[in-house]
Amino acid sequence: MLACIKCIISLQSAMGYDCAKARTEKGFMDVTAVSQLVRRRLDAAPADPSWDLPEVSEPKIHRIHGYPAKFPAFLATKALAHARASGLSPTRVADLFCGCGTVAQEAKREGLDFWGCDINPVATLIARTKSADLRPARLRLYSASILSAMPEQQATIDLAPAARARLDQWFQPDQFDDLARLLNAIRLVVPSRSKYREAFYCAFSAILKNCSQWRRRSIKPSFDYKKVLRMSQQLLRASATSYARRLPIRRIYQKSGLIFIWQMCCQ
Repeated sequence: MLACIKCIISLQSAMGYDCAKARTEKGFMDVTAVSQLVRRRLDAAPADPSWDLPEVSEPKIHRIHGYPAKFPAFLATKALAHARASGLSPTRVADLFCGCGTVAQEAKREGLDFWGCDINPVATLIARTKSADLRPARLRLYSASILSAMPEQQATIDLAPAARARLDQWFQPDQFDDLARLLNAIRLVVPSRSKYREAFYCAFSAILKNCSQWRRRSIKPSFDYKKVLRMSQQLLRASATSYARRLPIRRIYQKSGLIFIWQMCCQ
């Protein structure tokens, strides 16, 4: 319940709606100030089962990149539906803690403008790419060119000594070299000012954990000495083949124009 209240409050300024003037409805608490939370305990909040679980499966675009404590997409959709049912006509959505862009993508699906911010640069990178208009055919073309160019690239990247020392703890030497070649291939093939560059940076980020000694399914840093690694190039190709069998191109484009590259790079 608290999550949906947060969503509604985050949307109010963008919709030109003053929650302070709204009357408390069944299933909602009219919370507009932090001081009110002292008097209104969460265990006393009214419960509305319709906000507990989604009615349909979450779009696959929201699984393109791992992110802890991701905001449930259906809450954003239901918040917008509630706003419209209340007589509002939102045209722009604002999310002050946008994270990996769940609300951004849902706003895009509904044809609304979006503004958001977050202190985490990886989160905003994912959010920008989630809500970008990209063509699967172009992603495929770039992907093939990147994988073709990768073996000929240098296995070095510019890093501060301290950063390299930290990374050496998590990556085996040959795996680090392979990832360096992949990153250099992305930079070689995709123009620096192209919106596709960010998409492939996100794809690169999405495979890093699986390519490291980080324990699988662990959110907090946890080293796995017995983990068997797959080379990043093989991971890309195997995931691409698996995903291509599951989802037709037309559906990929209509849903997001981006899902292909993420599923290609994530396992």
